[in-house]
Amino acid sequence: VLLMGQRPYREYPMTWTERQLEQAGLKIIDKHTVPHYYEHNDIMRRINSGRATLSKFPSEELAKEMGLLLDDLEHESKEMTKAAEGGKLRLGFHYVIAAELPTEE
Repeated sequence: VLLMGQRPYREYPMTWTERQLEQAGLKIIDKHTVPHYYEHNDIMRRINSGRATLSKFPSEELAKEMGLLLDDLEHESKEMTKAAEGGKLRLGFHYVIAAELPTEE
């Protein structure tokens, strides 16, 4: 994404979100994480998304090299998910944070 001159999408890290809630005067009352699992098809959607951007790279040489890297990642993904339990890789997590305004006593 950066090679195309675009700004990448970023999710906010859990610790940053907690700090922002606390700085806003909210009290964190609960938080929970849920692991994120990827099958080969999930990974391929991202790899193919990368392939779709190769024509926007600033040079043909760079696009060719990135294409080769994406090919390698496709192969590696297939092998790793094939070897993984249930055919899924555990990578990252989603989170939920419950916060409330403090009560006046």
